[in-house]
Amino acid sequence: MRFRLLKYCCRIWDAALRAEPGQSELRPIVPVVFYQGSRGWRHSTEFAELFPEAVRRWRWVPRFEHMLVDQTGVGPDEVEGGLKGRIAQLLMMAAYGRHAGAAMEGAARLLASLSSGGGVNYLRLFLVYVMATQDEASAQAFDAALRSHGREHGGEIMSYAQQLLEEGARQGKIEAVEGFLRVGVSWDVIESATGLNEARFHALKEQLSASDRSDTQGVE
Repeated sequence: MRFRLLKYCCRIWDAALRAEPGQSELRPIVPVVFYQGSRGWRHSTEFAELFPEAVRRWRWVPRFEHMLVDQTGVGPDEVEGGLKGRIAQLLMMAAYGRHAGAAMEGAARLLASLSSGGGVNYLRLFLVYVMATQDEASAQAFDAALRSHGREHGGEIMSYAQQLLEEGARQGKIEAVEGFLRVGVSWDVIESATGLNEARFHALKEQLSASDRSDTQGVE
């Protein structure tokens, strides 16, 4: 984790330097590890301690310390923060099998109260996380809990799962056609292989682009 944090910091600095090539100083970054696990955090927070003890004090050994938020002993009723932050914490808690039922119920109750607005579609972001971390039975139970707390979002998780599968299949076709075009395959061959002619290909690309744009008109 400490090595990953250093790489994350370097990527942020690289991006900042590309955006502002003339800057003479790096912006400070406060690395934070938010931990949910079956037992408490047992590792050092100092990067230099990844090296052998004999060389840790060498001047050319990188050193920095990350902040740690260890929530191992926190229950669902003790989770604090803003609305989206509490939802994220509860879903992480459930993903690691801690107070799973109560955590999922609490997350569903809070998620049903998210208001619509521009920017990131947090509803879909959280639904994707549930689908990635829970089995089908748990995901369906979460879907039922959403319906019990408000019809606006209830029933979306399984329909969204199907939508993701369909979009993935369409995206796969687009990538296949683009690969054919890069190596000079004619549209006659492409249509025979994929079922897409040039007009349908461009229409499908526009459809997926429109879907991506609509995802940015999400939930705050």
